[in-house]
Formats: sequence, structure tokens, C-alpha cells
Amino acid sequence: MKRRTFVSAIASLPLSPLALSGAANASTSSSMSAPATAAEREPFIAIAKAKGVPITFNASASSMKAEGAQNIHLDMNMVNASIANATARAKAADRSELAAKLERLAAQGTAKQKTDFVMGTGTYYFPEDIEKAVNKGASAATTHTCQVVCLTVCACYSRPGGGTGQACHQVCRQICS
Repeated sequence: MKRRTFVSAIASLPLSPLALSGAANASTSSSMSAPATAAEREPFIAIAKAKGVPITFNASASSMKAEGAQNIHLDMNMVNASIANATARAKAADRSELAAKLERLAAQGTAKQKTDFVMGTGTYYFPEDIEKAVNKGASAATTHTCQVVCLTVCACYSRPGGGTGQACHQVCRQICS
């Protein structure tokens, strides 16, 4: 596992997890970036089956809209399954610190915090890391360690002929702490 560390002045960083930009390039191991396996897809399939909706994999939200899908929105059951997927991948890649933060997010995070992690774009900072940075003061230089985590993300959609479905795809996010 390769990690990259950088230093930034907190005063220049906005205080939103999605708006914080990373100045470091992070790399990922093959186990983190590999496509979802059949076993990894099972929890998502079970959620869709319980809701009685079809599910597709490797379909982006933009491709679903191009096919006429409307009203794409998220499903908190799928958000939680995405965090569990990222946690399992972190553990498999022997990233215990990252796995512990993901477990805390799953157990204690608000719906917004969980959604920011799963549906957001760009560099992500865990809530506890933002709090630590803020508590250090606006002028303190902070060292950030960044790494990449990949996960399966699913969104609900309305189909053109009626009914709903789930569209899932793989996403990789840079995580900094």
C-alpha cells in the first residue's frame, strides 16, 4: 500500500468534507480498485430483492438518465451497504485505520455524513479529522495522509415505462486524514 503525505494550512481549507481539496496524489492497491465481486454484490441484490426492484451493475447515473431514467435519488439502505463494502475492501487490503474510521462512520455518522462519503466527489475527510483540524486552529499547519478507497454505489431511479430500479457502479474516492 502506497500512501502520500502532504502539509496544508487549515486557514485555506473550507470546512465541508466535499469541498476540501487534496493536494496529494494517492494510489490504490488492486484489491481496492478491482470491480465488485459476486459476493460483494450480494448485499445490494438482497436489498433490491426485498424492495421488489430490479438492479443493474456498472451503470452510471448519467447513463441511466441517457436511457430515460428519471428522478434518480438515493436509498439509505444502499448507502449503508456501500459503506460496508468499502469497509470490507479496506480490511482485505490491510488498511485497519481506514476500516476503523469507516466502521465509526457506519455506526455513528449522520445520514448526511454517510451520504457525503458515498455520493460525494473529490477528496473526502472523515468528520473526526475535520474536527481535529478545526480544533488545532485556523493558522496551524496540518499533515494529511491520503489513500484511495473504492466502493460500490447504488442509486434508485424511475424507469420510463413505470416502476423503479437500482443502478450500481464502482466509485473510487481519495480519503485524507
